[in-house]
Amino acid sequence: MKIMSVLQRVPWLWHDKIATRVKLPIWLQATLLFCVLYAACAAAAFYAGVILEFLGDRSWSITLGLIAFSAYVMGKTPQGVEKLWLSITPWLANSNQEIAAFHEQTHKTLMRMFWPIALGLIVITLPFSFLTPSAEEGSAYQLFDSRLNTVLIPFVMYFLGGASALCTIGICAFTWRMNRDIVLKTGFILNDGKKSLAPFNRLLWQIWGTFSIPLIAGVILLEYSTPVKSGDWVSILNVITFGVILSLTLPTILLPQHLMNKWLRKLQLNELEQLNKQLEQAAEPVTDGDTHQLLLRMHRYNHIDHQIQRAIGFSPTLVDLNFVIEIGSRVFFIVIAMLLRNLFYAQQT
Repeated sequence: MKIMSVLQRVPWLWHDKIATRVKLPIWLQATLLFCVLYAACAAAAFYAGVILEFLGDRSWSITLGLIAFSAYVMGKTPQGVEKLWLSITPWLANSNQEIAAFHEQTHKTLMRMFWPIALGLIVITLPFSFLTPSAEEGSAYQLFDSRLNTVLIPFVMYFLGGASALCTIGICAFTWRMNRDIVLKTGFILNDGKKSLAPFNRLLWQIWGTFSIPLIAGVILLEYSTPVKSGDWVSILNVITFGVILSLTLPTILLPQHLMNKWLRKLQLNELEQLNKQLEQAAEPVTDGDTHQLLLRMHRYNHIDHQIQRAIGFSPTLVDLNFVIEIGSRVFFIVIAMLLRNLFYAQQT
């Protein structure tokens, strides 16, 4: 049990011990992490006598930038989830015990896939450290590059693995549990109109803007900065890396929005069902002939009918799916173009 407890706490160490305790903006914390890592790597390069080659290699700044971005995601995204939770809590129709149990399981749900993804990243990253020239064949910088890759594996595993687990399976699992367990009171969607969707949209754009897009851009830049030679095994590893990156980022663009839309659509149907029941009650004939009671009943009937028309006309779609598919397809073709460019470059050289 203690081992399981430790394994569950490890993914949240950065968020719980640093992001939420240090009195600095999360973006500044991530920037400082980048500076510290880059300074440490530069110091190691200086000690190895390859400082000029290190400073001229753009791939290291991109790699460390991806780690810093992931640290930002691991600190910022849980805040977005918490803001979403706080915005809907006043509307919850569940019991206090159910609400407390759901909230208590949120951290576990968000990082459920941390260890499988982190271990998968180790499997992908390790070959870059070993598929390098031997001491007799390679230059001093190539040997330094290999050793530094090995040293940075824990950082890649922790931060990229944590951000990937959080923004892919984690957010989807959280939304799926909301769809299954959370019941909202009547009027949540119609109370503020489109404003009620703001917390959902804010969380989606936070995931896309701080994880999906920067990760894809960083990997493309990393590939662009390190062209490979024809027949090099690293080119195959790059193809595998791109496949893994796409498998991590495409779900973050499509799945959370789909599950949130599904949940909001179910809420809309529940709203309509409740309003139709109220309309049927308001449409019952008045038997006592009281004119005042009849006018009140007619006014209530018209008000409920107006609410039904609002509910029918309200679209709970967070972001247009066509827009998401368009963005996703463009990213896909950009990645393919970069791969073809490198293969063409390798054949020419």
